[in-house]
Amino acid sequence: MLTGTYLVSSSYSRHLLLRRALASLESHYKQRVNSTLRLPYPYIRRRTSVNLPTSPLLERQSSCTIKRIWEIDNLRASFVTESIQDRSVLQYEFHQLLDNLFNKAFELNYEELEKTRHKLEETMKNLVDNDIHLRHDDNVFISTFQNLMSRCGSFGTMDGAELTEKYLTTLLKSNLKKACLTTKNENANEQLIPVTPSKEMYTIAMDAWAKAQSLQRNDRHGTFDGLMPARRAKQILDFMWEEYHSKPNGGECVKPDIIHYTTLLQALANASSKNAVQMAQNVLKDVERLSGLNDFLQGKKNMAELDPNLVPDRTVYNTVLYCLSRYFQSRDDISGRVHSVQYIMGLMKDIMNKMELLAKKLNDNSWMPNTRTYNMLLMVCRRRVHCGGKEAEKIVEEMLYQCQRYIDDADARDGLRLVENQDLSDLCENSVLPNVKSYNNIINAWCHTETEDAPERAEFILKALLLRRSKHSMEDRDIITSHPLVSTIRPDIVTFNLVLNAWAKSCQLQSGERAERLLNFMTNHASGENKFIPINHMKVSMNDLDIEPDVISYNSTMNAWSKCGHENAVYRAENVLNRLIDEYKKTGKVVPNSISFSTPMQAWSKTCDPDCGERAEALFNKLVELYQETGDESLKPTQSCYASLVAAYCNQAIITSQMQPFEKAIDALDRLQNEGDHKPKTSYYNMLLSVPSKMNGDESIKFNIAIKAKSILFEMQSESDGRFIPRPDISSFNNVIRGFQNYEDERRKREALFSVLDTFNMLCEYSSCEPNYQTYIQLLKAIQLCLEDDTRDRAILCEEIFRKCCESGLLTNAVLKIVENTLPRQSIQRIEACKTSSGPGPLTVYNLPPEWSDNRRVGQNQRRNR
Repeated sequence: MLTGTYLVSSSYSRHLLLRRALASLESHYKQRVNSTLRLPYPYIRRRTSVNLPTSPLLERQSSCTIKRIWEIDNLRASFVTESIQDRSVLQYEFHQLLDNLFNKAFELNYEELEKTRHKLEETMKNLVDNDIHLRHDDNVFISTFQNLMSRCGSFGTMDGAELTEKYLTTLLKSNLKKACLTTKNENANEQLIPVTPSKEMYTIAMDAWAKAQSLQRNDRHGTFDGLMPARRAKQILDFMWEEYHSKPNGGECVKPDIIHYTTLLQALANASSKNAVQMAQNVLKDVERLSGLNDFLQGKKNMAELDPNLVPDRTVYNTVLYCLSRYFQSRDDISGRVHSVQYIMGLMKDIMNKMELLAKKLNDNSWMPNTRTYNMLLMVCRRRVHCGGKEAEKIVEEMLYQCQRYIDDADARDGLRLVENQDLSDLCENSVLPNVKSYNNIINAWCHTETEDAPERAEFILKALLLRRSKHSMEDRDIITSHPLVSTIRPDIVTFNLVLNAWAKSCQLQSGERAERLLNFMTNHASGENKFIPINHMKVSMNDLDIEPDVISYNSTMNAWSKCGHENAVYRAENVLNRLIDEYKKTGKVVPNSISFSTPMQAWSKTCDPDCGERAEALFNKLVELYQETGDESLKPTQSCYASLVAAYCNQAIITSQMQPFEKAIDALDRLQNEGDHKPKTSYYNMLLSVPSKMNGDESIKFNIAIKAKSILFEMQSESDGRFIPRPDISSFNNVIRGFQNYEDERRKREALFSVLDTFNMLCEYSSCEPNYQTYIQLLKAIQLCLEDDTRDRAILCEEIFRKCCESGLLTNAVLKIVENTLPRQSIQRIEACKTSSGPGPLTVYNLPPEWSDNRRVGQNQRRNR
């Protein structure tokens, strides 16, 4: 029985009479208003915008109350509408708002969407307060909400996902109701039920979190809380189950299905967290349990007892495999990964075996692993640095054998013949035909394989994809390059770039030359200068492939030159950059980016050229000039560019033993603070602080630079006035201590010793980091070198430092070796008296009290301090 808008008795005849009375009132209402206006109630979906006409009926009359009574067959039906014009205007405004939002939802920006949500929330509250509801056949309200939520989720950001969830929460808390038919026959009754989110709304909200990227740091080590979006998506799924179980038989609530679980798994796959693997496995176990699949595989249930809406399909299993394949791409600290490559690949193979078992039991090949399944297994092979390339080739060989068996069966059954131009769509759908991504994964695995023949093998596979298959190729034992199906695979730009990257990673003397030869083939493949592959032996021309080098191709070639160790490598890398800039100015097709400039700048920072700093700064200025001309954000100088400039000037200061390059390196850091959007890191300052320890020239200049480095360290430790200066780490203090060693002048030795002790005291008072074993080694070395002739003071200082080292539990064999060469014999005997084991033998940390070296875990101590 409806309440609020109209009142009726429970009798059907009375209800029918009231319907007729309402129709009469509508006819009377339409005569009083403009013909372009339709009665706002009952709510009717409209797409066009209608202006509200001026009508005496719609003029504000607060005291106006219309009450009409019809008497039919001695039955009395009353129609009561209080303040009808206010209710009509409210309905009409809500109708207008939905019409506009339905068509313009995907044109709104974030701020407009936030304002729209508040407007809808306010309007729905007014509807509820006035006891106005929606018709049972109305869908525009839900469709509009879905469009708005989809727009919020399309931003792919944390804020967009947050706003999507706010829209969902707004609808859940609105208490808005709609009329619902209780039967499907002509004598249908109506009742009011709450307006609840649709299944698609929950999916949109979860998908928004799946697409959102978490960039929030959760601790000072630089790790990221990548699981936060996935946790929010899981909270939505848990809320759906709570709502479903709280109502009898589910009520009007939406029951989660396999689409929601797939969306949650996609959020875990995008989480960039090592913990996502275990969570994805738990989600898969839950859905297999809820659907009854576990009992089905164990023979406890038959197929009819499975929940068809929750049975995981191939997409679910592929999503879990994708999550496993991204385990080693997480941004978490690599030391926290507890699983090896072999373990992850074993989990993936177990899932693939389960997929084959399901396909067999269900007699449905749609559960069988497909090409995408195997490609994700191939992605993990690149993490096996010693045999990843060979492992990937074995997987592709297995794929080719399966395809060949499918072809042979089809040949025997249907007379199928495989030709080069045959449509292989059926083979791709029902089998595991390798595609270009499969071969790209093989080449990528060879890129990361630490063997000398890795780049040669990667280039050979590329040539096999380009060359026409010979008549005797089947006799070749190299299945992945000679199988007839390989003739159907065409390389893409990613294939070429991966081969270029393989040469760059190899760091071989010939890598720069081989990479540039491939780049020349991509640009001038038809010219006589092509030395990569014979054009007349190619199965498809480069014009048909439509492959031209992109910015990654040029950057990989420059990277190959910068790492090859050739005497003119840095000049050749800069020539490739000039070639890229000329191509950009002529055609505008290939746009350079900041990496294009930072790569040769890094090469200059590693050379022995006395002008390396100026050459790197010239490239940096060219980058800034090009950015100011074009305004392209990809050309904006990044932190890597500034770091390369600082490293180049530090290298020049070491080579030339001059103060001016060191000061220019400081100016480069100031330039980063003033011009760049990013702030300098501690590692950039550590490059400055390490300069004096690497200089071998004039002692006076070296000492002045060491004093300057100490003052920089003091600025890093103290509070700055308006300038951002990163906090020092333990490497900062160790570099400064190391810079006061190896002086010949006696006066400088004394001053260096005071500076060393002052720096150590500064470190002991600093709360953000503590001394490590390297601190005590460098401290003892500095005392040994600065007090070569003063044995008494040297012994006193060394004994004090040794005592602090033992109290900190940082004693190492390197510290013991320096102490044995520095302390007098009586002091050494006192140390020997503390040995835990009797008998002759040298002093080591293993025959001394264990508490002296409890904290000497070198790797963990360094990571903790950094």
